Amino acid sequence: MIKANNTKYKFVAVASTWDASSKKLLPQFYKVMILASVPDANFEAYTVDQNQQSGTDADQAYKVKKAPTVLVLQEGKEVGRISGEPNGSLEDALAQVIMRNNDK
Repeated sequence: MIKANNTKYKFVAVASTWDASSKKLLPQFYKVMILASVPDANFEAYTVDQNQQSGTDADQAYKVKKAPTVLVLQEGKEVGRISGEPNGSLEDALAQVIMRNNDK
């Protein structure tokens, strides 16, 4: 599902450096992006401090309150968000977001 839509969506991961969930999710995020052949321009990752600040404009743009969070964007608008550890795999959670959005 992700590979079939790899240019239709943009994926943004926001993780912390001290949190075990973030340390687990970030490598999974990159693995999913690589295996789904998502172009480099269609995914990005940020790390935040304990105040949820990354030192970039992403803090305001994505309004992330909890790390880790993965956002799914289409044409610059958020269509889905996974906060914390997903139930099951990250790949399945991202595929569900895409399927729900494609059904609209």
